[in-house]
Amino acid sequence: TEVNRIIYDELCLGDINESSKQTYLAVIDDLKKAGAEAVILGCTEIGLLVKQFDTDLPLYDTTVIHAEKAAEWSIE
Repeated sequence: TEVNRIIYDELCLGDINESSKQTYLAVIDDLKKAGAEAVILGCTEIGLLVKQFDTDLPLYDTTVIHAEKAAEWSIE
């Protein structure tokens, strides 16, 4: 619920809060403790809040992945 609230009530409105970042990092840490080996940032706005240097768990930002693949495709 909180992850969803942060996306729609903050990030979609361009509101970047340190407390929300800490919430996301706590969720990522919980996932790591539960055995996660990586995290997919599957909403375009999450990358505005959480960066790879914030955690040692690999993050896959789907916005970046799509943009890179689109750029590669366009020059091929």
